[in-house]
Amino acid sequence: MNAESCASPTAVVVLNWNRSDLTLACLDSLLPAARGRPVTLVVCDNASSDDSLARLAAWGRRHFGGRPRTPAEARFLLLRTPRNLGFAGGHNAALRWVLEGDYEFVWLLNSDTRVYPDTLDRLVECARRHPRAGCIGATLVEADRPDIVQCAGGCRFNPWLTTFRPVHQGRAWEEVSELPEPVLDYVAGASLFLPTEALRRVGLLNEAFFLYYEELDLARRLRDAGYRPVWCRLARVRHQGGASLPEDAFRHYHENLSTLQYLWQHHRLVFPFAAVFRFLAKCLWLPLGGRAGLLPSLAAAYRDFRPGGFRAGAEPAAVIVAAG
Repeated sequence: MNAESCASPTAVVVLNWNRSDLTLACLDSLLPAARGRPVTLVVCDNASSDDSLARLAAWGRRHFGGRPRTPAEARFLLLRTPRNLGFAGGHNAALRWVLEGDYEFVWLLNSDTRVYPDTLDRLVECARRHPRAGCIGATLVEADRPDIVQCAGGCRFNPWLTTFRPVHQGRAWEEVSELPEPVLDYVAGASLFLPTEALRRVGLLNEAFFLYYEELDLARRLRDAGYRPVWCRLARVRHQGGASLPEDAFRHYHENLSTLQYLWQHHRLVFPFAAVFRFLAKCLWLPLGGRAGLLPSLAAAYRDFRPGGFRAGAEPAAVIVAAG
């Protein structure tokens, strides 16, 4: 593959929250893919309280120079939200800017990922081979063991047990070309490649989910619109997994709250059984696993759950801090 195989304009969005060390390493890995291609790197800082903005702006100046004449001409764009908007809200702040442009594709990447020089080319080529692909997942591999598959594009979800099964997890990378084509319920949000036409049709990420289930909800809406999730098997992304997320109790609270929200929106008949089963199972397994300290966050999630629908603000929630 070469630069010509990735001739369509692509925006790569990376969300940062108090982990500029991870984000900078992710951006460094993207540089080879960005050279000689119509690619814009968009970093959205989710109201970090550390020195992230200064470090990210310095990186942009070092690699892309000063501010372009207009943001539309930028190869690097640093945005900042007024507060921590979560995964969906933070990405939406960047996606609103992306959708104002003429990009054909947008690639959402976790800050704890590292890409290979040919990953973007392979994703674009896969999108062209599958015109009804609403979202395309790369092969995620372990960050410290890139020869081991973390998931083949995405996962299966069991609404009755509220459990996830990463497809082909634990298989060897060298086996990827021979593995059977999986059925995906959704593409993993750590590397989520989307045609902007599909995103314009179904709308932004659902901000009813602060953390977790955003990509599963998006996959449902894309499927309802006639699209399908696709695994791009030879596009490889190293993923550390969980490193970009906040402390355990905070994460556990939102995991449970988002589970209830997703079940209510998309599996209403299953909701009574699944919600009760999850609560009782957690009350049993958390103490047995030495994690009884997470029981208050579980109870708080069930207490705070309110049935609701799709939410996405109508106006951009971010300002441009730097561009190059």
